[in-house]
Amino acid sequence: YSLAIEMATQRPAWEPAELARAELAVLYGARATVNVALRMWPEAWVDADTSTELRRSGNVAAWCAGVRSLASMGRLAEAGEVLGKARIGEGEACKELVELGAELGL
Repeated sequence: YSLAIEMATQRPAWEPAELARAELAVLYGARATVNVALRMWPEAWVDADTSTELRRSGNVAAWCAGVRSLASMGRLAEAGEVLGKARIGEGEACKELVELGAELGL
């Protein structure tokens, strides 16, 4: 994913910026999920945060990776704030976010 992110950031200036943003959101979100699996919490948080800044809705995996990484680092208040933002972006009834909040006690 790191190589793909590097390549995506080097797109020609004449290409639509939205294309790069969409691609980067997916790539950062995927790398965040991998970092969570590897228990690389700070790296997961940075990638998840970057992904959700690039795309607020339709990005459940990145939101979940961000919340889980913050909670795993003991930053529960911040995890709760991010979960609240995620629920706004994805909708209150988003099953994955509801389950994650219940699992983490947020």
